[in-house]
Amino acid sequence: MVETLVDEAQDLTGQMHVLLSQWNKEIPCIVLAGDYLQTIYPFYGARPEYMLNWDAPEITLPVSRRLHSEHWRLATSVIKGCTDYPIPEIQTKGAGGNIDVICSNAAPLTTKKHLQEGTIFHMARTNSLCRRVAERLASEGVIFGGRKGIGWNETEMYAYNGIQKLRKNRAPNISELKSIAKLYNTNYYMLPAVRKNKIEEPGHKLTSEDIYSFVSPYTQMEWKKGNVCFDMGKEQPDLLKMKFAGANRVGIEQITRDNIKNVTVCTIHAGKGLEAPTQFLYNELNTVTARSISQADKLREEALVWYVGLTRASKNLYIIDDFGNNAFPIPRVVM
Repeated sequence: MVETLVDEAQDLTGQMHVLLSQWNKEIPCIVLAGDYLQTIYPFYGARPEYMLNWDAPEITLPVSRRLHSEHWRLATSVIKGCTDYPIPEIQTKGAGGNIDVICSNAAPLTTKKHLQEGTIFHMARTNSLCRRVAERLASEGVIFGGRKGIGWNETEMYAYNGIQKLRKNRAPNISELKSIAKLYNTNYYMLPAVRKNKIEEPGHKLTSEDIYSFVSPYTQMEWKKGNVCFDMGKEQPDLLKMKFAGANRVGIEQITRDNIKNVTVCTIHAGKGLEAPTQFLYNELNTVTARSISQADKLREEALVWYVGLTRASKNLYIIDDFGNNAFPIPRVVM
């Protein structure tokens, strides 16, 4: 028997649905696997009805290995309050899921309390709102990863570590040196080829003479005073300066790849399919979306996005709720 499995079927567009309907006349068995409550791409034409109205027996996986009953109850309360979609009957991990509502200013400190417990997500509705989250974390010295232009990257990591070494009169390695040269106003790429090749020679240990040849003593003095953003290129974004200044202010001497991977700032859409022991969910909406949810169909679509957002935590879920009218109405009663 010919069988076809369509995974993530909740993301089917209208054209895909028509195509599958045609295939269904020729193929003996088509299996749609997915969660219709996670239909979060309506702008591509996805609709929960494509799964709900598929003429076939329905099988629900009976057990969630991620969700505690508290998180499931909160997520499904959003569906019940904003849509008429059926809620599947599943068995959760039972009681034990923590839910707390905090303000934005408390998020960085609360993050630090959970750093030794595994991955941490900070999820916001859009990329622009993610940037606000990133700025708040950066200013308080929280190290985090995320999309390009948001999270710490390797160049930033190496540059920061190199500067911390220079502040303590230690020589950076060649990766750190090159990264400093990329982010700061140095003369490194203007050095004579002979000098530059010698510095980059495998096994060469940087000397104070090497360093002074591309970073001025005055700049190094400012770095030692704690002004680690001094002489940073004017083209560098403010967020980068906030990252460096915040990390230095709280006394971080070295940043590792694991530090960056441990905390992630991302949109709810980017977090779909992922999970973490601790999650911070910012219920802020941009102005356009906040206005649109006064319409029933837009509220129904938006509820599915927040259902996804509310089902990523395996232990601790923090709702960041201090955005007034520009916030999605996550119920308080079931918390």
